[in-house]
Amino acid sequence: MNPGLFTGEQIKALRENPFTDFVSVTTIRFTVEFKEMFVAAMDSGKTIRNIFRDSGYDPDVLGRERMKSFAHRVRKEQRKNGGFHNGYKERKQHPDLADYASMPQEEAILRMQNEILYLHQELDFIKKIIELDRKGEQKP
Repeated sequence: MNPGLFTGEQIKALRENPFTDFVSVTTIRFTVEFKEMFVAAMDSGKTIRNIFRDSGYDPDVLGRERMKSFAHRVRKEQRKNGGFHNGYKERKQHPDLADYASMPQEEAILRMQNEILYLHQELDFIKKIIELDRKGEQKP
């Protein structure tokens, strides 16, 4: 068996835990409730392994590296704006899909500035292509 992969039986057991948001052969994601409880328990001095065990997870199934990585990621997520969330954060929208009117003014301005920079780069690239094309036509 490949280390780090969950078996069908392990997936079934992990799905039954109320703190599991999602689980697949390679991935497990935890609920916001678990993340909040996890950080509070770490702050009170509990070990990562004991927090998972006390929450109904088998530390040997999860593995040391996965638990250690989770502890690092959950702290990072806690520091970011918006705090904890289930699953993956929303992916950034393509500028064409952005609705600036519905955003806070500061965010809309920042996104518009980034879009302008991107469009300038795109325009410079197109100009270079046209120039190279012209040079190619001039050669006999």
